[in-house]
Amino acid sequence: MDAPPPLHITLAASSMSSLVSRLACHPLDTVKSKMQATTHGSVATCVADTLKEGARGFYRGLGAATVVGVPAGALYFTSYEVFKRRFGDGPASHLTAGVCAEAVACIIFLPVDVVKERCQVHAYSSSYACFRSILATEGLRALYRGYGPTLAAFGAFSGLYWAFYEQLRPVETAVPFHVALPCAMAASAAASWLTAPLDLAKLRVQVHQGPGGPSFLCALGDASRGGLGGLFRGAGARVLFSAPSMGVSMACFEQAKALLLV
Repeated sequence: MDAPPPLHITLAASSMSSLVSRLACHPLDTVKSKMQATTHGSVATCVADTLKEGARGFYRGLGAATVVGVPAGALYFTSYEVFKRRFGDGPASHLTAGVCAEAVACIIFLPVDVVKERCQVHAYSSSYACFRSILATEGLRALYRGYGPTLAAFGAFSGLYWAFYEQLRPVETAVPFHVALPCAMAASAAASWLTAPLDLAKLRVQVHQGPGGPSFLCALGDASRGGLGGLFRGAGARVLFSAPSMGVSMACFEQAKALLLV
């Protein structure tokens, strides 16, 4: 196996890939969030409801997701590389490195995720308007609502994703775009489906407005009353967002690494 790239190369490549994937896949994320936040409606109805606002409706929360989400994405990829070098190779090490990288990235990403989810579900006029509303009515603490649930959902996804991806990708340091794309999409689809119930409960904790919101376990229990259908509500939309998003992000990341290493 080739030597790993310098960390500054990983940082630059991950920043570029995070921006491209966010711009390309944000509309799918909006539909997924709307489905998970309610107990009724299909992908088609959520798309139709969003279309009432025009194209702008699909990009609510994009400002927050881009301005801070891109640096958070860069921190995530770079942290994973650091932890991977520390823990070594192997599925268990890759899973652990993925969870640890998510724990670090969530410190920056969680407030962005809260603002993004509320914009997508509650139709604020802008990310800034949503941010101001949260600070004015609930305080700074609300921006970190659900850190535990977020780490449970995103950490589990991240660990499984990297464990799957590292097994599927070739061993070369720089993997061609056309090879990285299907590997990343397959790994992301499997990880996002398996962790969909955790993501659903996390979202319902975050989008609750005001004090007295549900706990993570209560939100998970409430969803389970609908059986497997309730627990996996929005799972298809989550896969439809996550697979291309991580596929594009990872393929661009691998390509950027190759270009920067020349």
